[in-house]
Amino acid sequence: KADSPERDALAYGFARLGFPELVAVSAEHGRNMDELVERIAARLDFSRVSSEEDLHDDVRVAILGKPNTGKSTLLNRLLGEQKSLVSEIAGTTRDVVEGSTSWKGRRITVLDTAGIRRKKKVHEDIEYYSVNRAIRTVEDCDIVVLMIDAQEGLTDQDKKIAALAVEKGRGLVFALNKWDRMPDLKNSFEASRDKLRYALQSGINPVKFILFASRPDAIGESYLSYLKNKIRSDLGFSLIPVELEVRGSSSWKADRA
Repeated sequence: KADSPERDALAYGFARLGFPELVAVSAEHGRNMDELVERIAARLDFSRVSSEEDLHDDVRVAILGKPNTGKSTLLNRLLGEQKSLVSEIAGTTRDVVEGSTSWKGRRITVLDTAGIRRKKKVHEDIEYYSVNRAIRTVEDCDIVVLMIDAQEGLTDQDKKIAALAVEKGRGLVFALNKWDRMPDLKNSFEASRDKLRYALQSGINPVKFILFASRPDAIGESYLSYLKNKIRSDLGFSLIPVELEVRGSSSWKADRA
């Protein structure tokens, strides 16, 4: 706060504390800033600084997502070593963990970040700064890998993280993790298909089909979504809603009687 030359003399009282070189500056008014920059530059070692082209040789990939989605596990797998601590306890990673690997002769720097929770769920100061550090990592990378727990699906928090990556102009990859814990979709599809007996169109506004099944409760929602998309694709209903109703096959027999 040496806002005027008259205040410069006050700075020299700090020489008694062991500071032989002093620069009296005013951050607000910009006094003596050139001298300060020169003093700092004179003490910097630029011998190990790479050229601007070298600084952008690597591809920087940041792994982001909510806590306990497997970000650290993915980092370790990509690097082939235990670089980041892995635990079932959410929030184990507090700071950015960085490691490098290569692919087709190109160096890739991978950044593992702290899990990002909603603001109202962040109570500890250390978690607050960890989350902010993770968010700032988006500006320091080329590609964001958004880790999503396949069991939970895409949440509002995931969408916010994705929107941040898009806003910053970063490449975005959605990674569905813990897929091994999901039910066998192929087997569930086959089981649902085997339970179906008949299908009738029962309405045109909206388009509606009644599916008759031996066990209506065994027809999964995922298979119904598949059928809706298939009907839209095959029958040209891509721009209109399609409704499906599942009934027991005994209901069809009663309607026919």
